[in-house]
Amino acid sequence: MKFKLDTQTHPPTLSLIGDIDESSDFTKAEVPKSGAIAIDLSEIKHVNSMGLRAWVEWITKLKHLSPIFYRRCSSSVINQINILDGFLPRGSIVESFFVPYHCEPCDNTFNYLAQRGRDFREVTLEQPELNAIPTSMTCPNCGKMAEADIIEGRYLKFLKRSR
Repeated sequence: MKFKLDTQTHPPTLSLIGDIDESSDFTKAEVPKSGAIAIDLSEIKHVNSMGLRAWVEWITKLKHLSPIFYRRCSSSVINQINILDGFLPRGSIVESFFVPYHCEPCDNTFNYLAQRGRDFREVTLEQPELNAIPTSMTCPNCGKMAEADIIEGRYLKFLKRSR
């Protein structure tokens, strides 16, 4: 899916849509000169190595923005946060992310939006990480129990990194 940027100025929010790949052009992103910014990553479907390079080069240039809130992160984004150290710069805050669930009885797949403070918290000097993400929940399709479709130790690895 072709990469697109959508900018909202009040509050400063940048929505990324599509695939982060060799054709992704972050230079067209309208970012504030200072202050905080939120980046909505819910519509990122795929990230490849060339896209990662472009992302890290771009996000590194946003050091003047503090903090950078990562909002509604897709599973693809969470996987990259866990793999690539520079994907989530120091001082950035993951505000929310999607957790995939699968219902075996009806073969339905759906997402749950985990919220910082309610469902999770990163490790800090004062406190350990919090993981209150449900391991199972009611399937909206059939009403039976669906299981989180993740390997918890891998998918939530980023919670153990201190900010």
